Amino acid sequence: MKLVHTQNLPSGNIYVLYDEQKDAYIECTSMQDVTVEGKSHTEVRESLDPNVIQKHLKPIEEKWLMTVSTQYGCAYKCMFCQVPSIPFKGNLSEEAIMKQVIFLLSQKPGIKTLKAKIGFARMGEPTLNYKNVLNVIEKLKYLKDGIRFLPCFNSILPKINVEGKYIYEIMDEVLRVKEEVHNGFLHFQISCNSTNEEERKYLFGGANVLTLEEINNYFKDKKITNRTITLNFIMGDGWELNYDKLKIFDPSKFTIKLIPLNQTDRGKQNGLKTYANYSNLEKLERKGYELKQLGFNVVTDAVAKCEEAGLCCGQLIHIYLNNLK
Repeated sequence: MKLVHTQNLPSGNIYVLYDEQKDAYIECTSMQDVTVEGKSHTEVRESLDPNVIQKHLKPIEEKWLMTVSTQYGCAYKCMFCQVPSIPFKGNLSEEAIMKQVIFLLSQKPGIKTLKAKIGFARMGEPTLNYKNVLNVIEKLKYLKDGIRFLPCFNSILPKINVEGKYIYEIMDEVLRVKEEVHNGFLHFQISCNSTNEEERKYLFGGANVLTLEEINNYFKDKKITNRTITLNFIMGDGWELNYDKLKIFDPSKFTIKLIPLNQTDRGKQNGLKTYANYSNLEKLERKGYELKQLGFNVVTDAVAKCEEAGLCCGQLIHIYLNNLK
């Protein structure tokens, strides 16, 4: 793989890598996190001044945010995501996934960090490539001294069968690595985006995914330690978020995350609009406050002007390929 393009941002970098053997592109990212205060701070959310943004960033020695791709493109066509505009060319090998990790580490040589959160969610649906993804996640524990990895497995939980294993058995494998290999310190994040099942299916491009009830039933008897399971809701204008439908979930096992729908070309083409963004995050925070009254730990987050920076998944490759044309 070779580096063909880099987008430099005040908080880090997005990289486009090219695999000559596959004639395919992938993305990976290396970022700093915004301090807790900064995430809801108007000054940093609305600023275009790199100096303003940077003064609100956590040192990378405290927290390093990385993402890598698990597929060349993605097998699914979520209505809000830019990745489907890139040709799908199958799964990345374990070696190709690990090469991204090694590449990102090489960009900050000598760095030791208290938490290196690495998401296997840049491009691709990880459950379709779960063996290679989990093999890499297991090896993170022993990869580099001085870096404590917090892997993140993010999925829409499609009802699939991969080499004889149904989605529930794949989830069993994710939980095995979470609890037995990483002592509970794996972030298992489930993309939900609506509490209306028909709407969820539409937003996931027609994908047949586990219902919220099926997700809850699966986790009822599972042991979950140290990191709760995250139910991630991208907040689009008019998308259903029915609190009564969320009451089935055990707040001791589940965290709810609310994030804005960021603007992409595909999202615009499909008529999707955000419920709130960096300019009016207070709307999102009110929803979060109401969910906290149900006993949930709730995370609300907005990245400052991320769609303008090309930060959304697949967006930078899309821009890069259009520029090549």
